[in-house]
Amino acid sequence: DRPGARLWAVADGMGGHNSGELASAEIVAALDSLPPADDLETMSRAVRDRLQQVNASLRGLLSDRPARTLIGSTVVVLLASGRRCRVIWAGDSRAYLCRDHALQPLTRDHSMVNELVAQGLLTQGQAGSFIQPA
Repeated sequence: DRPGARLWAVADGMGGHNSGELASAEIVAALDSLPPADDLETMSRAVRDRLQQVNASLRGLLSDRPARTLIGSTVVVLLASGRRCRVIWAGDSRAYLCRDHALQPLTRDHSMVNELVAQGLLTQGQAGSFIQPA
């Protein structure tokens, strides 16, 4: 929560994976150290760069751990500038717009089920029968 930098984020360590709390803490620390920027493009590039750096760092940690060890976190970031906003996300952490007492999803889960729908291999109705995170 960095209102002065117009940046808000949620990083949720992936359950069932080792060190999810480490991954989410690394993401938060990397985003927290970003200097404020005057425009969405600059800030968006900086956020993406930091997330890629954290990903590379976490992947490097895997080389020192037993095979089949996974470290992961989902993330959703809201950036604001004036009356414009931008959302950057990975995984199934979601962002919604609340307007007129109704929620409208702004993000689409990065999941195998949603990928199959996007490729036309599953219909939206068929996808609903799969268990997905809430």
